[in-house]
Amino acid sequence: MVTPGDVLAYRVLWDPYVMGTARAAKAAGDEWTKAAEGQTSKADLSIFAAPPDVATLKLYAQSEYTNADSIVSDWNAHAGSSDQTIVLEAAAFLQDFQNVVQRVAQVYQPQIAREVPSLPLPTPPSASAQKAVIARVEGLGILAKGVLHLIGVAAEGAPGAVAQAAASAATKAARGALRSPWVWAAAAGAGLLAVVGIKAAAGGGRAYLRASSGGLL
Repeated sequence: MVTPGDVLAYRVLWDPYVMGTARAAKAAGDEWTKAAEGQTSKADLSIFAAPPDVATLKLYAQSEYTNADSIVSDWNAHAGSSDQTIVLEAAAFLQDFQNVVQRVAQVYQPQIAREVPSLPLPTPPSASAQKAVIARVEGLGILAKGVLHLIGVAAEGAPGAVAQAAASAATKAARGALRSPWVWAAAAGAGLLAVVGIKAAAGGGRAYLRASSGGLL
């Protein structure tokens, strides 16, 4: 029997990575804002062929702020869903969660690393933790085998070559590009379910998705 906890275990596993990246994006925006204001900044101005003007620095700051907002709103797009909805739409929810994680790994983190290299970034969950959640999802028949992927790690738990190549490609694609914000309803979430065993009490899914962390920070 599928429970909300079975579906949300994937989200809880990845919450520190996703929300940590959102905080890092905001911090990167702050560094670009400092640079625009003429303050000492950690932003890497060497990425420009010529010294950037204030307008350009502000655009880079806004890009990172937009990324932070997008991560949070996309990650919490299903906030407020009932337990029944979580179970009935389990496959769609899980694929939505994975899409956010993949964008964080392949787009947002590489951009932060390139623009403000000294900012610390959260690392993905271990390969074993990812495998445990994926095995549970596949075993329950929520998703077919291979739909959910290991992200950012190889079987040994080290950064995977595929993930590294994807991140490198995303970094190159992001150079000089400013993305527009996506339109989503934002709802800041907090990881309240301790689902190491991938189980949750009745009503746990609803409580989790309606929880508020009090903001990005």
